[in-house]
Amino acid sequence: MLNILNLKSLRSHDIRCDACGKQFKIKKLKSKQFKSESLKCSYFNCPHCKEIYIVSAENDKLIQMLKEVNKDDSDFFHTFPQDKKLQLLRILNSKRQLVRSYHAEIKQKAKEKLVNKER
Repeated sequence: MLNILNLKSLRSHDIRCDACGKQFKIKKLKSKQFKSESLKCSYFNCPHCKEIYIVSAENDKLIQMLKEVNKDDSDFFHTFPQDKKLQLLRILNSKRQLVRSYHAEIKQKAKEKLVNKER
């Protein structure tokens, strides 16, 4: 999954919950798949107030976007002449920003689904 931190690294840090303000260490990283939207996410909860923190989320569209950006990255550095690289770099950066924005959007969607599920 995109930007997923390894659990060992997460466990070594104290986390302060945004909702209740209490500190805790992550004991378990959970995962959930919402088949209706091919949405998968990894998350953890505050053990005190149960606030949900999405670590990563992905769906088919995000995976396709990442493949396209990775291909463009590879093509950019290996095939384009120097005089076109600045223009192409701007396009590539725009695509990267779209991926980041879309990832944030599906992380929010995953959190909403998890919150609604727990009610």
